[in-house]
Amino acid sequence: MNTPIRNDDFFTPSLDERHNLEGVKEPWDPGTIVWSSFLVGPGGAAVLVFLNNNKLGIHNKNWLMLVVVTIIASLQLVEIDLGIRELGSGNWRLFINALTVVVTLLATRPQKIRFRIFESEGGEPKSLFLPGLLAFLAGLALLILSGQVLDILLGILETYRA
Repeated sequence: MNTPIRNDDFFTPSLDERHNLEGVKEPWDPGTIVWSSFLVGPGGAAVLVFLNNNKLGIHNKNWLMLVVVTIIASLQLVEIDLGIRELGSGNWRLFINALTVVVTLLATRPQKIRFRIFESEGGEPKSLFLPGLLAFLAGLALLILSGQVLDILLGILETYRA
């Protein structure tokens, strides 16, 4: 009466290379990165996501996050340089921060599986306080630097127009 079980999904291994924890080095909780992205801004959020990808051993599509952050940071520069105030500075800033949170939520999605496995193996996430503060300062420096570059480029364009 013993009948062999054939093609039963229950007995088929479902682990793949995403479940290998080799190379995982003290990651931060992706959920913490998402809510802190509202405070640190697009530049800081990109730095945190990029670093956490490396800590979790995920080395794909990091360039895409940088492209999206560049677009969001450009929105900030438009607000600062051109003085857009019709929308109200509070509403515009809230829009940029909300957009940053949505992009960060999408960018941390691949991290969640590996982080859950890391936690289930008894791993403890590292604190994000000091790295978050440094990411805020890095994002602010990036914004100031890109604003300076934009001012130089606008000055060059005005010179050629005259």
